[in-house]
Amino acid sequence: MRLRTLLLSFAAVLAIAVAGCDGVDDGGADEKGDTLTTPEERAEAEGDEQGPQDRDVELPPRPAGEVVVEGQIDGSLTEQFTTGFAGTAATSGLNINPSIRATDEGVGFTDLCDGRIDIVDASRAIAPEEVERCERNGLQVVEFQVGYDAAVFATKNETDVGADCVSISELREVYVAGSPIEAWNQIEPFFFPVQLDTAGPDESTSDFGSVFSRILGIPNPTQADLREDYQGFTDEREVKNEVKNNPKGVLGIVGFSLYGQYEEFLRPLEIDNERGDSCVFPSVETISSLLYPFSRGLRLYTTTRGLQRAEVREYLTRFLETAQELATLNDFVALPDPIRRVQLRRIDNPTALDDPNLVDENGVIVAARLPQPEELGAQQDPGEGETPTEGAGGQTTTVPAPGTGGTIAEERGPDADDDSNP
Repeated sequence: MRLRTLLLSFAAVLAIAVAGCDGVDDGGADEKGDTLTTPEERAEAEGDEQGPQDRDVELPPRPAGEVVVEGQIDGSLTEQFTTGFAGTAATSGLNINPSIRATDEGVGFTDLCDGRIDIVDASRAIAPEEVERCERNGLQVVEFQVGYDAAVFATKNETDVGADCVSISELREVYVAGSPIEAWNQIEPFFFPVQLDTAGPDESTSDFGSVFSRILGIPNPTQADLREDYQGFTDEREVKNEVKNNPKGVLGIVGFSLYGQYEEFLRPLEIDNERGDSCVFPSVETISSLLYPFSRGLRLYTTTRGLQRAEVREYLTRFLETAQELATLNDFVALPDPIRRVQLRRIDNPTALDDPNLVDENGVIVAARLPQPEELGAQQDPGEGETPTEGAGGQTTTVPAPGTGGTIAEERGPDADDDSNP
C-alpha cells in the first residue's frame, strides 16, 4: 500500500513538472518589446530577480509609414521641422507620414510607454516613474538632444535695480508663497530700495514647471506655491512688455531665444548656483556647456523598439541633420557638431545603443553622450576647429559635454579658467 501511495505521488509530481514545462518561455525574441537589452535585462534573463518585471504586456502595433510625435510642440523646432519634413525625406524611398500632437508632456510619456506613439518632444527630462512605466512594458527609453534653451531672469536695464546677480536661494526667497520681499533691497542691501514685481510663464506652460521646480526644489510646482502677486502669462512677449513698459523693478522670466530678439529692452541677471561658479551670465557658451544654472536641453525621446522602425530612424536622422540650422534661425543654442555627429551614428546603427556607458542613473539611454577617452581609441580625432577639453572628473572630450540630469541642468559643463569665466 505504501509503495502504491509513493508511486501515485511521484506520478502527480511528474505530471505537474511536465505541465509547467509546456508554459516555459523558450527564450526567443519577443517582437512586442525591445531587441536591445540593458545589463539589468540580461541579468533578469539569467535569473536575477532585480531586473524590470512584467515584460509580457501586449503593445499595439505601429502602422507602417506613421511617425507620431507628442509634447509641448507649439512653436518648437519639432513643429517647424515636421512641417517641412516631406521635402527633406523625398529621396529616402520610404513613404513616411509624420504627425504632431500638442499634449502635456506627461500624457506624451504615458503614450510612448504604452506603445501608442513614437516620439515625445520634451523641454524637461523624463521622470523616473515614467521610465519605470516604460520598463514594465518592456521598453527602454532613448534620449536625443536637438538644441538648448535657457530661462533668463531679466530687468529693464543695468541701472534698474542696482545690481546684476542673484543666487538660487535668493530667488527662492523671492518667489515662494508667503514671501515677505516687496523691495529689491530686501534681497540684499546693495540692491536699490525700489518695488519688486514679478512676471513669468503661466502654470499651463512647460517653462513654468522647469523653472520653478529648480527654484523651489519641488517636482510639480503650481501657482499656489508662488507669491500671490506673481503674474503668469502664456505668451512670454507679454512678460517682456511688463519689464519694458514699467518704470523699474519688474523681474521677468523669458526664454533665451526671446531675450535674443529683444536684447535692447532686457538686461539678464547673472545667476549664482552656489556651487562655486559665482555669477554666470546666460550666453551661447554657458548654456551649451550647461554652466548657466537655468540651461535646458531640447529633447526628443523614443524607445529602442521605436528605433527598430525605419520610419522613426529616418525622421530622427533628418531632424538632427537640420537641427543646427533650425536652432540658429529660432534664436536657440545649436548642438555642438560632435554631439550631432555621435547621435547620427547611433541612429544609423541602433545596436550601438546597447552600451552600458550610455545608460544614465534612471535607465535612460543618452544618445548624446560623447565617447570617453578609452572608447575613442581608433575613432577619428577631433574635427577641425575642435579643441580637446578636460571635463568633469578629468575626462577629455572634444567639447563640453552637455549634462542630462534634468530640465534645468543639475549637471554642469567643465570649469573655465578663472580669468575666462563668463
